[in-house]
Amino acid sequence: METFPTLSNLINLKELIFNECLNLVEIPRDTGKLSKLETLILYKANIRTLPEIGALTQLKELQVKLCINLHCILGLPSSLFQLRLDGCESLERLPDLSNLKNLSELNLFHCSKLMEIQGLGKLELLISLDVSECESLERLPDLSNLKKLQKLVTKDCKKLIEIQGLGGLESLEHLNMDQCISIERLPDLSKLGMLKELTLCGCVKLPKIEGLRVLKALERLDLSWCISQERLLDLSNLKNLKELKIFDLENLTEIRGLEELESLELLHIFGCELIEKLPDLSNLKKLKELKVTWCEELTEIRGLEELESLELLSIAGCKFIEKLPDLSNLKKLKELGVAWCEKLTEIRGLEELRSLAKLDISGCKSIEKLQDLPNTDIKKEL
Repeated sequence: METFPTLSNLINLKELIFNECLNLVEIPRDTGKLSKLETLILYKANIRTLPEIGALTQLKELQVKLCINLHCILGLPSSLFQLRLDGCESLERLPDLSNLKNLSELNLFHCSKLMEIQGLGKLELLISLDVSECESLERLPDLSNLKKLQKLVTKDCKKLIEIQGLGGLESLEHLNMDQCISIERLPDLSKLGMLKELTLCGCVKLPKIEGLRVLKALERLDLSWCISQERLLDLSNLKNLKELKIFDLENLTEIRGLEELESLELLHIFGCELIEKLPDLSNLKKLKELKVTWCEELTEIRGLEELESLELLSIAGCKFIEKLPDLSNLKKLKELGVAWCEKLTEIRGLEELRSLAKLDISGCKSIEKLQDLPNTDIKKEL
């Protein structure tokens, strides 16, 4: 089907869905006259233009997904609460959005040719904004008026160099800037007192993060591959932090305040080649998962024996670690990996780990013997 019959007689229609109409090149122009329409969804249609629908005063939800030939949207109604344009790869610009005063959710995932979002800064009721994989987007308009914004995702916006007004988004709870490889600076984040999740993974040009130490509501922090970071600000105030991921920070020499993160449940440290020691971890009583891998200068992990909530422990590629503390108190440990630690001579306390289900001791060349293993069903990789 390339065209669709007239809809003008369907005066009570509230929901209209075109799902995988692969040959549909045009939706009826009288769609704009369906005065009671509340939901319009197009998925995998071959349309090039979305006709004028600004007169649909009851339309609350518009979703256009994987319409890869869509070039033009002529007009949108001010009644919209949700606008999702996902995978519209040919879309280079949008109509001015400033009239969408009721919009609470805007999702522009993988609109790879989109270069600007005119009127975005005036959407004062916006709660969620996702522009992931908008690879041509270099700047966002000033967002300082979006006082209700709770979620901002700019993942894989590889040309994005600046987010104006970010520092004033006091309602923001989730900020994901994963792989924004061109971002060179952020504003002071200290006013983001509601922020629970911060992902700056792959922001390779970002030299520092101002205001991080006062984000007391923060629960998840991912700074992986932020290779310009030399020293993390003191993390000791982040009392609610549950997850911390730090991968391949090549210049990082220390992680200050780590020992104060008493709510921490997951800690991953990978490829931080210059770190020689970690703070004493004995206060991290809620820690369930600890991975310390390919930190080649690391010589010891203090406090490990006190982590009684630990369920997964992985230590790999730490070639200068010669000994570990006695692990016999880690009664909840289910998975233990100690691999490619070439100078490690023994692993004490194994015989007490009765919850252990998987054990990997690959490449530990200096270990000559193991203590008796507990009488449990362990999957061994030796």
